[in-house]
Amino acid sequence: MSKYSNDPFIKTNAKNMHIKAPCSWYMLVVTCLYIGRIPFASGTFGSLTAYPIYYWATHYYCTHQDLVSFLYTISISLAIIGWYAIHLFQQETRAYDHSSIVIDELAGQLLTLAIADHWLSYLELRTSEWHRLSLTNFNFIISFIAFRYYDITKPSLIGAIDKLHRYSLAVMLDDILAAIFASATVYGCYLISLQIA
Repeated sequence: MSKYSNDPFIKTNAKNMHIKAPCSWYMLVVTCLYIGRIPFASGTFGSLTAYPIYYWATHYYCTHQDLVSFLYTISISLAIIGWYAIHLFQQETRAYDHSSIVIDELAGQLLTLAIADHWLSYLELRTSEWHRLSLTNFNFIISFIAFRYYDITKPSLIGAIDKLHRYSLAVMLDDILAAIFASATVYGCYLISLQIA
């Protein structure tokens, strides 16, 4: 008999299994105040929780440098706190990379905005005559699409890390990598736009 025979992850799809999780600080963190408990597209809703934070930050900070510094600080802080909270959550529930864990999506989305903010702003300036979006909304929508693409499809190294979801660090790390891939895609679009300027 396998030593994992009583492990719910081995017996069923732990990503969507019914779990009994206590009301605790780490449950609030990993689910982003229970947003992750939405029964469909929880990862997408997790990423969308970055919007009010980004919207507030773009209106509060006067300079680009202050905005980017804030985004880096909050995304890295959430990644570190989320890593520990995921560890406690997985220990308690024995459910690995459960769909209700969305703190990684929030941290990844904010990191994408932090890395790509300058390139996104340039792209908005170049395309402003084709749309009526504000700078804040344009930047968020483009970064959201790019990040969600890589977070869902998990190509290359992202997919390899995702397979290690029994480790709480891997649960967080695959979204960090998705943020880097998404930012690289935005940067590629930025370079192309420079060539056709």
